[in-house]
Amino acid sequence: LYSVLGTFQHLNPWTDEEIKLLHNNILPNESWSSFWKREIPHRTLSSVVCKGRKLGINNNHYRSRKYSFNNDIWKEPTPESCYWAAWIATDGCITSTNRTGESFSLKIDLQESDSHVLERFKEFCSYTGPLRKVRQKGNSRTIELCIAISKGWVDDLKKYYNITPRKTHTLQPPNIKDKYLKECFLLGAIEGDGHVGRSSKRGCVYISFSSASPEMGQWVQNMFDDMTFGCAIIDTKSVKESGKRKLPKIGNAYIPHVGGNSACALIDYFRQFPLSKLDRKWNNPKIVEYIESKKLLYPDKFLTLEIPPQYR
Repeated sequence: LYSVLGTFQHLNPWTDEEIKLLHNNILPNESWSSFWKREIPHRTLSSVVCKGRKLGINNNHYRSRKYSFNNDIWKEPTPESCYWAAWIATDGCITSTNRTGESFSLKIDLQESDSHVLERFKEFCSYTGPLRKVRQKGNSRTIELCIAISKGWVDDLKKYYNITPRKTHTLQPPNIKDKYLKECFLLGAIEGDGHVGRSSKRGCVYISFSSASPEMGQWVQNMFDDMTFGCAIIDTKSVKESGKRKLPKIGNAYIPHVGGNSACALIDYFRQFPLSKLDRKWNNPKIVEYIESKKLLYPDKFLTLEIPPQYR
């Protein structure tokens, strides 16, 4: 369409001043629509896009977008951005949508009953687009959020969280050092690809996580061990003294886990986080009742969340 419209631009020639605006005034990752409204509203959007492409200003992340989002949401790690980045790391998929590698999309696909999670994610990143229609996937119904994201998102997600396209087997732990932020990321990771349950045979509770990446699996196991150090009812040889536990593997999946009173303490700890948590994983009535009974017996084995002042 734009190439056809370009053949008529000789009827209203571009001035040198307008061309300077095109070269100098478009902002990084700005859409054509935003630039057009601000700088050259007397021309049509299609003519602005066509002229920009003819001048070589044709990066796909400059294209006109139907829906908008906050392009700076991943610029600096925060408790909320770490939590949601973990959802992308576990349940999201970033793909390049053109040959130049300058245009990308993000897709998050969840079961229909968790659609409220995608609604909260939309609110977090100020995305104005809709969720895609529910579709059949095996015996379950799923709902999908698909966003044409900017190169800025891709760069920031890689910089702080090591999230890249085709990450299933290569996902690395996040590049964050702050203890509280790492815990926020772990919380989101458990909600995306983890399980909080109670053994039908022994009756004890557990937390597990599943990843095809050994590096990510080991990071989660290390976090479990560090966070629950000293929480076991029966003292065993210290993990810190004996070295990290061997990472369990089932098929192609690495399954870090923690059980017993350590799991009770960890579940209770994560329930204290002031983030929009997945209710069905943390507030199972039978599990909460079991944890409360353990808490009465062994109060000194449980953890208390202390949010750093800069994040309150």
